[in-house]
Amino acid sequence: MNCHMASKWCQWCRKTSKVNIGCRDTTLTYYSNMNRKTSKVNIGCRDTTLTCYSNMNRKTSKVNIGCRDTTLTYYSNMNRKTSKVNIGCRDTTLTYYSNMNRKTSKVNIGCRDTTLTYYSNMNRKTSKVNIGCRDTTLTYYSNMNRKTSKVNIGCRDTTLTYYSNMNRKTSKVNIGCRDTTLTYYSNMNRKTSKVNIGCRDTTLTYYSNMNRKTSKVNIGCRDTTLTYYSNMNRKTSKVNIGCRDTTLTYYSNMNRKTSKVNIGCRDTTLTYYSNMNRKTSKVNIGCRDTTLTNYSNMNRKTSKVNIGCRDTTLTYYSNMNRKTSKVNIGCRDTTVTNNSNMNRKTSKVNIGCRDTTLTNYSNMNRKTSKVNIGCRDTTLTNYSNMNTKTTNEKPNCP
Repeated sequence: MNCHMASKWCQWCRKTSKVNIGCRDTTLTYYSNMNRKTSKVNIGCRDTTLTCYSNMNRKTSKVNIGCRDTTLTYYSNMNRKTSKVNIGCRDTTLTYYSNMNRKTSKVNIGCRDTTLTYYSNMNRKTSKVNIGCRDTTLTYYSNMNRKTSKVNIGCRDTTLTYYSNMNRKTSKVNIGCRDTTLTYYSNMNRKTSKVNIGCRDTTLTYYSNMNRKTSKVNIGCRDTTLTYYSNMNRKTSKVNIGCRDTTLTYYSNMNRKTSKVNIGCRDTTLTYYSNMNRKTSKVNIGCRDTTLTNYSNMNRKTSKVNIGCRDTTLTYYSNMNRKTSKVNIGCRDTTVTNNSNMNRKTSKVNIGCRDTTLTNYSNMNRKTSKVNIGCRDTTLTNYSNMNTKTTNEKPNCP
């Protein structure tokens, strides 16, 4: 049995804490800073890793989850930063960049060599959606004020291109369906435009209003549909994409609304709720009956991440100011729970790895810390600074 030492350094202000757990060549690393630092969680489950960077005030958070050579990366900044989500499901990846104020957001989803890329800026930027369904792609550029929007959809080597300007510009739609094309130029002020295209029982519907209206895109590709609602100022946008009975739904509000992304990849779904100011965000990702749920509030809320990897789950509660954070990770019936309070609370880590558990109680000011680690070729390293004290504890190894 290889057993490593768990060390603990306590220095309270502006330090980091790290937890490194190995489970069959899998590791978990967790960095948590109390004031304005970042926290990282790296969890591996059979050569799969999860990395989570979470900053409390104006930093970024990253979550990288791998499930059989698939990875998810999530960057989330609380005020004026960007967030990225990269999800892979059997060599498929999703990348999501979301900025809270004046940044861009990107979503890249692959479903069997198919990709979706979505750039969305909140004020005066562009948004792009690129969706592939069996070598078919959709690209959507949308600017909020005086820019252009483009939609390129391919269905069996057929493409649709849509240029839409918000004030006094032109919009173009070019759709090919087996070497057939449709071009649509529309100039307007406060009107709507609709395109309904059928391609072997597949349809595309696009409603676009220029000022304070909604836009919808419904695309079917062999019983698969995409629906996109986009409002220019204070409305919501929805994208529902199906790829062989798989769907993606994306709600995006420009100011103080929520955004949802629901992606299915062979009975796997991802749901993402993102509010711009003081709301919560949820990410639910399934990868062969595995799910990830992430609740993230921008100011004083909690964030939860629930990740399952072969009936294993991770739950992460993170509050931005004076709340607690919890991490529950299971790796083949093994779980870790981490409760972390930001100011004067306690933090607990309970990790089980093949009937081995680690419990860590950590208080931020003048409290006590306890580490109980059971090994079996599993190691945990915890660095916690709290108040200028240091503790070194050796795990109990069976």
